[in-house]
Amino acid sequence: MPLPHPPKHVSVSVSSSGEIVEGSSVTLTCSSSDANPQVQKYTWYKNNIADSSWRDRPKRVSVLVSPSGEIAEGSAVTLTCSSYANPPVLRYTWYRNNFAVSQWGGSSYTFKSITLQDAGEYTCVAQNVIGIERSPPKRLDVRYPPKHVSVSVSSSGEIVEGSSVTLTCSSSDANPQVQKYTWYKNNIADSSWRDPPKNVSVSVSPSGVIVEGSSVTLTCSSSDANPQVQKYTWYKNNIADSSWRGSQQSYTINNIKSGDAGEYYCEAQNWIWATKSPPKRLNVQYPPKSVSVSVSSSGEIVERSSVTLTCSSSDANPPVQTYTWYKNNRADSSWRGSSYTIKSITLQDAGEYTCQAGNGIGTKTSPPKRLDVKYPPKSVSVSVSPSGEIVEGSSVTLTCSSDANPPVQKYTWYKKNDPAGVWQAGSGQSLNFSEFRSLNSGEYYCEAQNRLGAQNASALLVTVQGGQSLIAGAAVGVAAILALVFLGVVCLRRRKSTIETEGDRQGNKSPIYGNVSGMAMSHTGTQGTDRDDGEVPLYASVQPANTRNQERLLHSADQKSLPQCEEGVQYASIQFRPSSAAPRSPAPSVKEDCVLYSTLRHLDK
Repeated sequence: MPLPHPPKHVSVSVSSSGEIVEGSSVTLTCSSSDANPQVQKYTWYKNNIADSSWRDRPKRVSVLVSPSGEIAEGSAVTLTCSSYANPPVLRYTWYRNNFAVSQWGGSSYTFKSITLQDAGEYTCVAQNVIGIERSPPKRLDVRYPPKHVSVSVSSSGEIVEGSSVTLTCSSSDANPQVQKYTWYKNNIADSSWRDPPKNVSVSVSPSGVIVEGSSVTLTCSSSDANPQVQKYTWYKNNIADSSWRGSQQSYTINNIKSGDAGEYYCEAQNWIWATKSPPKRLNVQYPPKSVSVSVSSSGEIVERSSVTLTCSSSDANPPVQTYTWYKNNRADSSWRGSSYTIKSITLQDAGEYTCQAGNGIGTKTSPPKRLDVKYPPKSVSVSVSPSGEIVEGSSVTLTCSSDANPPVQKYTWYKKNDPAGVWQAGSGQSLNFSEFRSLNSGEYYCEAQNRLGAQNASALLVTVQGGQSLIAGAAVGVAAILALVFLGVVCLRRRKSTIETEGDRQGNKSPIYGNVSGMAMSHTGTQGTDRDDGEVPLYASVQPANTRNQERLLHSADQKSLPQCEEGVQYASIQFRPSSAAPRSPAPSVKEDCVLYSTLRHLDK
């Protein structure tokens, strides 16, 4: 029986949750979630001062029965109409089975000796000057022993010795139903009278929640079987279980599984009759099974797209209540619920995801699901090997590096050639120079591309050590060659008459020399040469050209731009080779023959 206690959790609520406008109607309600006995009086306060002007019709009207519990016929029972009202209730009206009971006028009524006729549903109506309120119905269930018990015989006619006769004990009225019959013969109880099993039921041990893997025992019970029960038959979901047949009154399921859940009942049988029990449901609870992570997009996941991860469990009893998400085996507290959406996925979101589903019985973790985020090339850069200063003629390798998913499918190399623009320098991840020269110097960059996009690296300046001095040296060499050509042309013009005289004296035509190898010579060596005409030679080695090639060699030169010599020396090709000889001395002040140069080539040593 609950212990009496004052009201708990008292609160005031306002009928309108919005703005209260002057002149509008507002209702304040005082609520209490728990009180024993029921609240009988409410007092209102305004600014901590009791306000007796607050009035209301009767509330919380109910019918109370005393004593509580089972009501037996002939006992005393009191009904009380309980309510709260301000001002107090002025009138109570009682109803039995929806009919007014006029002789009951007060807040309570007592049955001094309750009878079967007094059973039924009772309500009361409480009324004051503000209004009325009716209680919910309260049922009086009057218990009484069997009435109008009689014995009947199966044969209404003459009973012949040796024939079969059945006696039946009947009761037209009883509350609760008859549970036991005792037979008497000549006022003496006869224990030989037989009866089938009665009140057959199934009990489960242990009681409470049944968890998968535990041990559970089902027991079939019955009463008033005479003779005793001889056979028990067990049924699961209305199908007899042959493995449970025989005389087993109890059956134990060791390591119970989710497949063992269902409705069980038993049949108790003696040689008189067989009686079945009401069904008993076994609810086997178990942790989540078959937990998995699915991704909203079944195709490729591209950076900045929206992706939803969903944690699913195909079977759990009770249903899954909590979800815990893990990324790369680390719990992510920001993810709650069975699904999570990444609105704009990034490279940092890639990894292995698992979820753990729990339902109070246990937890189950899914296999990992990998998010492979695809993206175009990033962080493209150029590196040079070997690092440090580059020596002319050495091997140099430029390498293009990047981060991309899928991997880079195409590398393209470019070289900036200001002011001419940009030239494509090659392809492949590496650009190799077996002998790096000054002319290879410049700014290089690469482009990395996959099927999602492309990105260029910043240009890298690659130069040869001392490259400026080498360029300057080459420029001086070219200037020297041009100076020699100019001197030859001047000599040709000055010595035209001399050449004609030389031609008459030699009695032959001017020879054409196909190849002249120029070597540096000292001025003193030249003066030691004994010549009739006093001419100082400028070339150490002169080879006559093939006369057949003479016309072709001369035709290759731009004859219009060259001075014509009637009888002079013409050179088709002159090759200058560097020499370690002493520096050249200034040319002697002697008369020179006319010389015509068709082709000049400066060959490196």
